[in-house]
Amino acid sequence: MPPIGPRCLSMSCLSLLLAVVVVVLATMLATFDMITSRGFLPIRVRTALNSVPFFNSRQHYAFSDLPDNLTGTTILITGASSGIGHEAAKLMAERGARVVLGTRGSRARLKSIENSLGPGVAAPSSLDLASFSSIREFVRSLSDLGVERIDSVLLNAGKMSFGYEEGELGIERMMAVHHLGHAYLLELLMPLMLASQRPRVVFVSSSAHVFSYAEGIRFNSTPGSFGFYFQAYASRKLANAVYVRALASRLEGAYPSKFIVNAVNPGVVTTPFAWYQLYMPSLFSATPREGALSVLAPLLDSTAQTDGYYDPLGLRLDWYHDTAYWWTCDADLRERLWQWTSAVLRDAHRIVSSTPTGSLILDRNVL
Repeated sequence: MPPIGPRCLSMSCLSLLLAVVVVVLATMLATFDMITSRGFLPIRVRTALNSVPFFNSRQHYAFSDLPDNLTGTTILITGASSGIGHEAAKLMAERGARVVLGTRGSRARLKSIENSLGPGVAAPSSLDLASFSSIREFVRSLSDLGVERIDSVLLNAGKMSFGYEEGELGIERMMAVHHLGHAYLLELLMPLMLASQRPRVVFVSSSAHVFSYAEGIRFNSTPGSFGFYFQAYASRKLANAVYVRALASRLEGAYPSKFIVNAVNPGVVTTPFAWYQLYMPSLFSATPREGALSVLAPLLDSTAQTDGYYDPLGLRLDWYHDTAYWWTCDADLRERLWQWTSAVLRDAHRIVSSTPTGSLILDRNVL
């Protein structure tokens, strides 16, 4: 038998080393966990893996954890015509909650959505979050519906633009829909939320926030500064996350132990939100009903506290260790977003003679 040469030995060692690396990586991915992976993988890799069902099997909040009876509870959900919002509305209605839908469409379309969800669900008027006048009209329609208080608000509506689109007041439409429209809606809803004993607010953010522009949030996008569409989308979802932190802090200061405000990353979900999501294999994409469970966890979990960021499994994560901390934990960025948002909303509201009681931004008695 001829002797084994150095070249063969080195190839054997290399093959063995490669096999070990593959086994280690496969084991890490198969047993991936956001907590135990801290310090081992970059945050962008961790958040991406955390958003894919194939790598996540340890559910922290399950369907069995949902309350059996929500009779007497009023919840408002934006973006409920399909996908996550529609399934969340269905889950709430099945448990007896009164569900108010904020979605765009004709009266006939809204009626069709109501009928598809059953009793206890109402869409009083069309809600276009890129239009401040539409938001005001929607809130006014709640009184006609007999809504006297709102216990929970799920801010789920979103928009994916593949190029720059301008809306009211010269504001880019994705920023209007994802952030400013929701912020304005909340301010107008303050009297109804204050009537609730322990109101909850959940912003649907995204793991995409870690891929935002270098500066984080691009406040005043123009056709020339819009850039790559996914970065623009990521910037708007980052705005959701950062605003949650600013809002939670200010609400706690104005109304101690009253509000619970959180953000959630529902992960990759098969919905019509972006065309490519409809073609994702089931191993790598959750169903809309599973996505709905993710966003309802911080809204219904009895242990939920304010100023949190939840993952698709219903686990409350740590802002510093599990998000783009260089932005989400930046107090200066948080303050700049709050001040910019306040200026835009006050400008949008200046034509209205009255102000919503209790609003942090529009009611001067609270400031």
